[in-house]
Amino acid sequence: MTRASWSPIKFLVALLLLITVAVGSLWGPAKEPDSRERDLLRSLLQLGLIAVVGGIAAAWTKHHWEREIAQRDSITEQNRRERDRLRELAAQRATIYREFMARVGSVYRAAKLIRRRLRAEGLWSGAVAPEILTGDTAIAYAKQMDSLNEVQLRLEELRVEAKRHPELREEEQLYGHIKEMERYLRGITGEFEKNVNRLRAGQLRVATLVHLDEFTDESDAVGKKTKLRFENNFASAYGEIARLLANLIGPATET
Repeated sequence: MTRASWSPIKFLVALLLLITVAVGSLWGPAKEPDSRERDLLRSLLQLGLIAVVGGIAAAWTKHHWEREIAQRDSITEQNRRERDRLRELAAQRATIYREFMARVGSVYRAAKLIRRRLRAEGLWSGAVAPEILTGDTAIAYAKQMDSLNEVQLRLEELRVEAKRHPELREEEQLYGHIKEMERYLRGITGEFEKNVNRLRAGQLRVATLVHLDEFTDESDAVGKKTKLRFENNFASAYGEIARLLANLIGPATET
């Protein structure tokens, strides 16, 4: 038996047995103890019994407290692991929100760049635009519409993701704002698709492109023609998305 296998209770029981054997060996089986010897024997046995009982009580108390401490430590460790798990999940959600916001922002900036390029080509109400789109202006218009169509397709992908992603689909406003941005761009690209044949034939009148005019202009009068406004239906929707995701990122990073 190794030293590690000796518990305090076993040790005390062995001590009591040792005292009993030692006391018995003092007189032997043939020797009758007198009264003083009997008192001494009784005292030794009582002392051994007290030692054993006291030791058992102390050992039980120690075992009880050690078990309590172990349970508290286990609960503390479980709580720590749960906090770490929740913190990791929150960090993952925040990353998803940031990456999604970065992609929406990229789409928004791409649309604004196309808007500036069209204005630079003179395709807005404040410029002296040709009555019929021909030559380099027609080519520039078609090129920018192709680019805007790609932006719209990226918005469509974002809309689908906002509806299906487990961390995004619960935010119905997010889906609605992206859908609003996509609807606005679809009005412009749809107008181009309807008029592409006339554009190729050199017969497309600039005045008929009301969605393009609104996209590149900022006056209220132009916006009334389409019931869609760049500021109201695109820029403002983007701002709402940015605020919504910022609010989601905030609590996620504080968890």
